[in-house]
Amino acid sequence: MSEIITYNLNLSNTTSDEYYENIKKIANTISTELVNEYSDFLDDYMMFQKISSHEKVRTKQEYGLEVLLIGVLWNSYIEKAISLKLSFFKNHIQKSNDSGLEYSLDNFKKLIDYLESSKEFFEEVKRLEVWHKYLYNLSDKDLYSFLKSASRFSVEFSHRCDELLGKYLPNLDSFLKVVPKNKDDIILCSKSKEQYYLNMVGAEIMNIVFLEDFRNTKEKMIILPGCMVLNKEDCQAEPTKWGNSCVGCTFNCPVNKINRSIKDYNINVYIVHHESDLYKNAQLDDDNIGIVGIACVLNLLSGGWKAKRIGLLPQCVLLDYCGCKHWHENGIVTNININELLSKIKV
Repeated sequence: MSEIITYNLNLSNTTSDEYYENIKKIANTISTELVNEYSDFLDDYMMFQKISSHEKVRTKQEYGLEVLLIGVLWNSYIEKAISLKLSFFKNHIQKSNDSGLEYSLDNFKKLIDYLESSKEFFEEVKRLEVWHKYLYNLSDKDLYSFLKSASRFSVEFSHRCDELLGKYLPNLDSFLKVVPKNKDDIILCSKSKEQYYLNMVGAEIMNIVFLEDFRNTKEKMIILPGCMVLNKEDCQAEPTKWGNSCVGCTFNCPVNKINRSIKDYNINVYIVHHESDLYKNAQLDDDNIGIVGIACVLNLLSGGWKAKRIGLLPQCVLLDYCGCKHWHENGIVTNININELLSKIKV
């Protein structure tokens, strides 16, 4: 690795084993606290889902994670959502006369509209839109209590993550100060520390919830990002409906190393160079496909939610550091903790 851009799971250039020990501890704790603190709301929301049939009712842990999502996105973007009116024309922003930070349904809808206009929160918006329908039925008092509490929990969550996970974001503050304002992916690249924590902890909660079902799937696959390919110009990977299939053309390529490490598990490895191409040609079979998605921090939750929405059973493994051209002009070849990957596919 030539440089650290925003985050690095390999402290002291050793391994990311310590990170995974820490993230498992805090994810279990946070998930339990969310379920306990919001138990009544979650019970009510699950009943709403059952009656309204917006989706097959999921677990309390999954909905608790969505409460944390609401709090983090509210704290990160509500002021912008209220004060700015986004035009449909790129880079054209007009001031709005709206003001105030009330914990109201109207402001929650403005937050959703802002996130949708950004084009960076597709999966998050789909979930918040259902929460909006649920919150519409609450009394003003209960609505206020829920939004304020979610915002408060998010702040406390961030402070706790600072102590345990902050060391894995060594260059984030300095990176955020120099992100060009005219950068096409400015919203992605300028996401806050709290959103890094949300994805780190949220992805691990997702792993915990889905692990047993994932292991019981008939077919499993591993999806790797293009930034893990060592020699992109000479890569001989062959195209399939899931992505490019590694043929082992370069011995030291991280993709080839993963291929060799799982050769005894009958699991296919595919390379997807663009997130928009993920699963687009897949024909799914009744939740019988498990997928391990490898991604950098800020794509973990959205990738996992997308996989689950279309019928896959996901597990997530973080890239040890980011390196694609969203973050680096020339790109840096990335890598993962192979032991963490193997821990998920071993039964």
